[in-house]
Amino acid sequence: MSPAWISIIILLVMIAAYMSNKVPLPLIPLTANVVMVLFGIMTPGEMWAYYSNDTFMLIVGMMVLGLALFETGVAEKIGLGAVKLSGGKSKLAFLLLLVAAIIASAFLSNTTTTATFMPILAGLIASAGGVLHEKKTMMPLAIAACVGGNLSLIGSTPQVIFQGLFEDQGMATFRFFEYAKIGLPLVAIFLIYQIFISDKIFDKMYGDNPERSEVMQDMLGSLEKSKDDPDSRKTWKMVVSVLIFAITVVCMIAINSSVMPTGSIAMMGAIASMILVIPVKTTIRKLDWSTLIFFGAVMAFATGFGNSGAGQMIADAVVNLGGANSSPFLIFAIFCAVITILTQFMNNTGVAAMFAPIAFSIAATLGVSVYPFAMGVIIASSISISTPIATSPMTLVVGMGGYKFM
Repeated sequence: MSPAWISIIILLVMIAAYMSNKVPLPLIPLTANVVMVLFGIMTPGEMWAYYSNDTFMLIVGMMVLGLALFETGVAEKIGLGAVKLSGGKSKLAFLLLLVAAIIASAFLSNTTTTATFMPILAGLIASAGGVLHEKKTMMPLAIAACVGGNLSLIGSTPQVIFQGLFEDQGMATFRFFEYAKIGLPLVAIFLIYQIFISDKIFDKMYGDNPERSEVMQDMLGSLEKSKDDPDSRKTWKMVVSVLIFAITVVCMIAINSSVMPTGSIAMMGAIASMILVIPVKTTIRKLDWSTLIFFGAVMAFATGFGNSGAGQMIADAVVNLGGANSSPFLIFAIFCAVITILTQFMNNTGVAAMFAPIAFSIAATLGVSVYPFAMGVIIASSISISTPIATSPMTLVVGMGGYKFM
């Protein structure tokens, strides 16, 4: 049996395991990666490579910085301030936070935006007196970052992938805000849904008073203890944690990633926080390790799946589906649908990287421009938000939101 077919079978087994909700999420891609190594589809080094790459370091660094804001009480103060500014209406404050996340995601990556706003949202939840719940707010935050990431060139990794491919081939690139032609309608649809529909859906899914997630329970418990611990809430610690956070974000925006990768900048900020604000032991104990392990394993699986040739085999099937006289519009629609479905079970960055060169070959085969196919890959992979695996923002909120696969 070819590596491509083995990889497809492994993916189908993974999907079944995800849908069962009986196997811990991190264990599923880890086990799949071990099987891929045993079949020679990926090397042991590739299996663990994503635990040291820049995106992983970015997530770890921002988690530590966010933890510092929460532990020192800064996040709660921001939450109280937001509620006060919205006239005591916590839900309005939450909506304004989503708008801020959408705007921020156009200039930061959607992963950075989610990690940045999570502690602020946690502080808002803590100060809302039970009006807001993490199950009903963390997922919308991740989705806001995903749709906001489609407003600009740097909002999400798929845009950057194609930018590099266009430059390598001497082709014209998409302009910085050209993505907004599709991104703005997506933002409008999301906000309309959030304002008029989401509460009814979440109430049906989770009830009026769902149980707190383990991560949120721990954070709220820690928050109550810290109120009685004057050392953890010293004003100078609050000021330092805000300064470190602000300087880190400014550096990520201002410094070109070729000079200093964003993950390295985030880790420098995290190290500064552990030296000056929160003890290392506290940081290690309270980080959401389950999410981190899961993220690295999913990224590695996407690489192995692409290397096996399974992605190319699926793309060839798409082209051949309608025969020699296939309509480019039909091929485009099927192509985007396949990417959207695959991205629900593999991280979107891996899927975009796998299908980017395939988009060029399909366009050449059909004798049409590659730009629509490129935009299709970017949007289809960036707004896949139906599972915790689909995009990094959705993965990040799994632990704090207490979500399951289905």
